[in-house]
Amino acid sequence: MKNRVSCVRRKTVEVDILVELCLDDPSDHQLSIVAKKDEVGFGLSAINLFEHLFAQIYHHGKLGGKILGEGDLPHHLIEDIGISFGQAFKESLGDRKGIRRFESISVPFEGSLAEVSVDLSGRGYACLNFQDADDKTLAGVAQHFFEGVALNGGFNLYGKIMTVGTLRNDHHKLEAFCKAFGTVLHRATRIVDASIPSTKGI
Repeated sequence: MKNRVSCVRRKTVEVDILVELCLDDPSDHQLSIVAKKDEVGFGLSAINLFEHLFAQIYHHGKLGGKILGEGDLPHHLIEDIGISFGQAFKESLGDRKGIRRFESISVPFEGSLAEVSVDLSGRGYACLNFQDADDKTLAGVAQHFFEGVALNGGFNLYGKIMTVGTLRNDHHKLEAFCKAFGTVLHRATRIVDASIPSTKGI
């Protein structure tokens, strides 16, 4: 199996982002996200949380590569990283020949539960339910990130986060989601045979 790798650069008046992705080489990953300005409701402290969340995706997705980003506002950075990550994922998949394509998982984490399902169909679509989060701004930015990944990555993404105990913690909910997301991406991208996984033949 050849290494499926990609590199995407996104530079606008707001952000400068580099995403490298390798689906078949779980080497060390590098993450660095820097925002120049703070903003009400979703500030610079949230950037550290998202670096941690991205690390979960790379680790549990068994991905190699990096995310390097600089920009004006934190939410611009996260949203545009979602676009770039999706584009890199689509590029690294190539013609998708032989991939498993479908995967679904539930992941618990200390009072929280995340459910994630993907279909690497080539068609971008996202249906996400983050309504159980207490911090609606944080959850909204996270949802935009994952929507951007799915739409630009060309795959269907379904998922939700929820509290299953008495401990309410948005960090736990999003971390469980990222662990689940990384896991399903790894499993769905595995090469299982030599065929195109579609009755269309493409």
